[in-house]
Amino acid sequence: MKINKDKFKEFLDKSSCGLMQNTKITFGESGASSNLMNKSAVALLETSIRKEAFTEYEAIGDIFIADLPKFIKIVESFDDLFEIKTESNVIKIFDGKRCVDFPLASVEACDNIFEKEFKEPEGLIEMDIEKTFLDKALADLLMLGESELKFVLEGGVLKTLIGKDNVKTENKVTVNVEGSVTVRSGEIIAGVIKKVGEKIKMKIASDVPIVIYDKSENVTLKAIVAPRIEEE
Repeated sequence: MKINKDKFKEFLDKSSCGLMQNTKITFGESGASSNLMNKSAVALLETSIRKEAFTEYEAIGDIFIADLPKFIKIVESFDDLFEIKTESNVIKIFDGKRCVDFPLASVEACDNIFEKEFKEPEGLIEMDIEKTFLDKALADLLMLGESELKFVLEGGVLKTLIGKDNVKTENKVTVNVEGSVTVRSGEIIAGVIKKVGEKIKMKIASDVPIVIYDKSENVTLKAIVAPRIEEE
């Protein structure tokens, strides 16, 4: 197989979002995909890259990688177009100047794999969101050293609220959808927001998982992030 570094790295970055340590990548008839859940069972990432993104493609089935962060760094270290080939217990990444042999793992070594089908909760409200709006919320989260982000939808306006003590921030954007929603998320949602494109779809309802859908020219990401339920 052959693919441009940036295209394959986009797929790997979105399949990980900095939350996953290992992966199963399935090279199927229509492209490659992964379905992963982080160890704390807070985030589920369903990611795919279409076969047309590859200059040359082969449906080789499943491969297992035990150290996904390191594998991403190796892919990033190549210049542009490279080849991928599996031999025995290694995956080879190479171009005309460089070759890296990376060990393949067993399914037992990959505990981020999620095999079940996730069904979206009923009553989710869908809206189109620009990443710049979410980036402001992440900047506030970091600035205040907080670990919780609250989304409030009311009157066609979506707000992000951060802070519980003296310093609090509020960002808002008009979304022109009906409904009243309050849902909280932990800081783990930051990993997802950092990797999505400029425009996404977000689905929310009160106290149920937040669904973020991102689609670029070649890569599709569906992220499901569990809510934080406020203690009585």
